[in-house]
Amino acid sequence: MAPLKRTKDLNGNTLNIMETLKLEELAPYLSYCLKVRFHNDRIEEIYGITQSQVFIYGMGWLNFNEFKPILRPLRDILTIPDIMVHFEDMAVSIIPRIKLKSALEISELFITDPDRLNSYFRYNFWQELAKQHIDYQGLIDRGLALSLHDIKQEGR
Repeated sequence: MAPLKRTKDLNGNTLNIMETLKLEELAPYLSYCLKVRFHNDRIEEIYGITQSQVFIYGMGWLNFNEFKPILRPLRDILTIPDIMVHFEDMAVSIIPRIKLKSALEISELFITDPDRLNSYFRYNFWQELAKQHIDYQGLIDRGLALSLHDIKQEGR
């Protein structure tokens, strides 16, 4: 079942809306062999995509609400050398400008205020995050994606 997102209507009443993945949230990962897990625990790779469906060989076209992408949590950026090279170089110049104390605080901003960081990081950094399947959009925390580490712990 899709996670619920709380919002208010025009009269101030609380509404629970089912949140689902969007094309723009999946798109950055598609060039890098994104795997997804279906509700029946089957894991497959995406081979095609439309505005609201993905194509899986042997399964056909499936809706976004029938699977969750498998991504690495944001904290993994600190363990991947290819990302750390980009991250450390940019962090040195970014930290004084946005008044932070450390690179760890920058990684926390990905979740709390990603728009604040977009202008500081170059495209190749975001591309490297997508290539490594890093969840820089908070999809795992929102219940729209699964952590690669959780899948490994299950023995899959």
